[in-house]
Amino acid sequence: MRPIRDLLPVLALVALTSGCGSGGSLTDPPVEGLRISLASRSGDGQEGMTGRSLALPLRVLVTREGRPAAGVAIAWMTDAGVLAGEELTDADGIASARWTLPLAAGGSLGAWAILSADPSRLVAFRARASYPSLTRLGGEGQGGEVGTLLAAPLRVLVTWRDLPVVGDTLRFDDPGVRSVVAVTGADGVASAPWVLGPVAGERIVRARPLGTSSGRPQVTFPLHAAPGPVVLYQWSSSPPGAPPSLWGRLPLREQDYYLSSGLWVLDAYGNPVPRVNVGWRARWPDGDLTLPPSVADEDGLALIDVVLPGAQLTGDFILEASIEGRPLAEADYLAVDFLFRVGPWGADVAPTQQTVRAGTTVRWGNLSGSDHLLGPMDDPAIRLSFAANPRGVIEHRFDVPGTYTWRCHLHDPSSEGATTIVVVP
Repeated sequence: MRPIRDLLPVLALVALTSGCGSGGSLTDPPVEGLRISLASRSGDGQEGMTGRSLALPLRVLVTREGRPAAGVAIAWMTDAGVLAGEELTDADGIASARWTLPLAAGGSLGAWAILSADPSRLVAFRARASYPSLTRLGGEGQGGEVGTLLAAPLRVLVTWRDLPVVGDTLRFDDPGVRSVVAVTGADGVASAPWVLGPVAGERIVRARPLGTSSGRPQVTFPLHAAPGPVVLYQWSSSPPGAPPSLWGRLPLREQDYYLSSGLWVLDAYGNPVPRVNVGWRARWPDGDLTLPPSVADEDGLALIDVVLPGAQLTGDFILEASIEGRPLAEADYLAVDFLFRVGPWGADVAPTQQTVRAGTTVRWGNLSGSDHLLGPMDDPAIRLSFAANPRGVIEHRFDVPGTYTWRCHLHDPSSEGATTIVVVP
């Protein structure tokens, strides 16, 4: 706390401004014979709860030659918290003030009552501020799916000197995810119904009184948020939320084909859903081949690695997945009208010709992992590169009817291996 001598210049300014009342009708009596002192039940030396008013007001007595002096101007000042005081003494020579303590606890706090006409005449008050006690009453250890209401609310008891604190506002906070406030009732209990946020995993909710002081007490509630039902699917060569990869439909030549692919299994918030059974099936026009199932790992990724016998099964195939026995339609994870393969040198592109209707989006999938630069032979302004996603897809929408020949401009300078797209109305 600052020494009172350091405050005298400020007190003098307070005294000067206090003498300039807004109405101009108040005139301080002469200061001769005036004496200011602590009144009975002065309110000095109290201890209170941070952020709350002290139980007793601060009271001073002003006398003139031993008798109560009415109408004497008083200025109030504090080095912490908020002080709201009476500006003039009453008929009994008494002026009082209410002191609301700061949000931070610790140390001795000071307040002063000053004769406005003579700032050297003053009395000092001391007080201490202490934090309330917070006790967790229940709600910790619960779990549920993301976005759902927990079965029991989070409950905190707030007391000060073993008595319940009424009307105190607490913030319940899962940083960066969710925050709510609750107010203590007559029993000193704040109760917060809690809806789990969109982020799965172990969560910690902190409850503390409102305020900016970092040292204020808090209690914590450990919770667990589980992923929700499976609603989203993404092929594994793209991260969750990115466009799906090429593994929805692959043209084959007459050779064995090593298929390495996977599926992200996600809930509505994009959280991975682990330990989900995923079934696989490759479909050809002449039949189906059931592939070994897999289980999504802790990251929600289900992988498949299998060699498809090209000698018996040739041509285009569609890879289908089912989750927990529920089939996924191709449109659930790959909204592609036609998908072509770009081989290691760009010339291995199949089928060589395809007829589509105007408005169709055509995608090219890259099997090589190298960059390719696809585009029409007669329009150098259109060049689509795989550089950003070497094993992903690129796409182009054909809106105008006509015949379009596309090739890789990096590896195939001739028209051999090109793909012809015939667009009809």
